Amino acid sequence: MREDARPSTAKENPSPGTPLLRVSITDTRL
Repeated sequence: MREDARPSTAKENPSPGTPLLRVSITDTRL
């Protein structure tokens, strides 16, 4: 069950991580 929860979190991590990465690039430009 732990192995199933790991892939689920990894798939949900990239989703919220994409907008966060874009904001980081904008912060660096600012």
